[in-house]
Amino acid sequence: MLRMNSYLKRISIFVLFSLSINISFAGEVKAPPRTIEDILQALENSAANNDSVQEAIELTRMQPPKSDDSEDKHLFFSSRSEAFARLGQTSQAIADLETAINEFPSKYIYLRMTDLSKLAKYETEIGNINKALGLLLKARELIPQGGMVLSYYIGNDSMLSNLYAESGDFQQAEKYIRDAEATNTALKRSPNFAAAGQWWIATTLNAKAIYAGHQGKWNECEANLRKAIPIMKTWVDEIKKNPASKLNTKLSENPLDGRYVLGNYLVPLIGAQTLFARSLVSQGKLVEAEVQIREAISTALSSYGKSSIQTAKTLLELSNILYEEDRIKEATQLAKESLLILNRAGASQNSLSVLKAKKSLARYLVAEKKYAEADQLFTDIEEQAQLNKVFDKQITTADIDWVISKIKIGQAQAAYQISQDLINGLMKQSNPSEKRLATLGALDAYALQSLGKNEQAHDMYKRYVPTLINASGVDAENQTSGGRDQERLTLALEGDLSTVASLVESSKGKASELVSEAFQLADVVRGSGVQRALTASAARASIKDPKLSELARKEQDIQRQIISLEQILSDLLSASSENQLPAVQAQMRKDIAQLKVERTQLKKEI
Repeated sequence: MLRMNSYLKRISIFVLFSLSINISFAGEVKAPPRTIEDILQALENSAANNDSVQEAIELTRMQPPKSDDSEDKHLFFSSRSEAFARLGQTSQAIADLETAINEFPSKYIYLRMTDLSKLAKYETEIGNINKALGLLLKARELIPQGGMVLSYYIGNDSMLSNLYAESGDFQQAEKYIRDAEATNTALKRSPNFAAAGQWWIATTLNAKAIYAGHQGKWNECEANLRKAIPIMKTWVDEIKKNPASKLNTKLSENPLDGRYVLGNYLVPLIGAQTLFARSLVSQGKLVEAEVQIREAISTALSSYGKSSIQTAKTLLELSNILYEEDRIKEATQLAKESLLILNRAGASQNSLSVLKAKKSLARYLVAEKKYAEADQLFTDIEEQAQLNKVFDKQITTADIDWVISKIKIGQAQAAYQISQDLINGLMKQSNPSEKRLATLGALDAYALQSLGKNEQAHDMYKRYVPTLINASGVDAENQTSGGRDQERLTLALEGDLSTVASLVESSKGKASELVSEAFQLADVVRGSGVQRALTASAARASIKDPKLSELARKEQDIQRQIISLEQILSDLLSASSENQLPAVQAQMRKDIAQLKVERTQLKKEI
């Protein structure tokens, strides 16, 4: 506790500050509805009662102006492109924007940069990653040096970092993150910081969150988004009040007018809300994740309607959360709706969005034990992904559930290869999650077992299953575990038990030891994570032995310290750069790691 008190004294002022900036996320999370009827109803009603959609429909029906003014025609085609995008008609949006760029280029540099960036977004949505990267690099070359227009580097950096990270090139992704941070620091001295500085800060935080998410650093991702999203929401709400935010509004040569183009801010906001939900579900915070993604769906529907790629992405994210909650039927229904919207929007079959929707459906088939159908869909996804390479790097289609389906249909060697790809990919990340590594390690053992390599499988089970059991107990105590997590744990335990049973038959000297291990595993298999947590809690309360009672109290105190330190670390990560206290963060990470080691040892003693 002395360690904890020293931290509180050193950063108490910061904690009070962090509470004030995260006020919109404070308080108890209200549980979402337990059905998706409200979402389906909202989809049904969105087009009829949406002024933004009606405005877009009217503009798409208009013909180009007869004026000879090139700037007028540029405004028309770029605005109609945004209208098509709002309606989910991405192919038409691309066609109009290409006309604006190539036939009627604006005389204003900032509009030319904006056009190229928007076109890169649309190309990304339909799967043309290489083309999107080229457009962003071309836009970067147009950015003038010095002054407020340096802010364009921040948006450009964010998009480039996202695309490079998506393709697995983390070195390039990190390069642009560092550039965004440096630019943001330089812009704080700009006279225009008061007018646009909050958005620049939010954009930099969002870029850091995207990069952290691709690295699997979900705690850092969450921390950055808890700071960024409230700023982004406030900014968008203010822009909506300005007449210049309407479609087809002529802007001046003043670059600040670009801040009133609503489409420049809505897409990043929806993306941030969606990523925030993903960061929560990746940490087992399923209830809060569902609440947040429902808000993202509401933002997408109110701004773009039910037929847009933005809406499709948010629906798919909700379907993934429902899957983790073991609500497979509803998850499948929303994933199919998402795929239908993407197809209507003109997304190519090898686009990232379509591949992700199909992968979700394949995972749901595994959950329903339709292994052959799942394998066929995973195989189709793999074939499409081969057509979508970024600088000769194929986007990975390896998946936990594909390993399971391969094993179930008797293709153990292929399953083992996929599990190896998953582990190798994880090890490329810095400081990978222990739980994630244990999950993949147990899966690798399952594949080895299916290949008849029982001794190797047993060694891996012994290495990783204890971590999964401990994680399951902690998740259950904190109410952060999902149904799919429990099913994966059960699969690992049953596989381990089966391996031990096989080894008993072929072993002589270790037979009694293996039999004892088998009985222990059988006891664990019979209990759920929640039951183990309740049993542990009751056991602590009824311990008679003073020494054992003291050990239990120490274990509980350490758990509370870990939770408290991780919360403070999360707050530090979401602070502005001058308030992040990097030396304190580094020490806290060391102490958290040490506390976890101490807690593991205590649990073994108990």
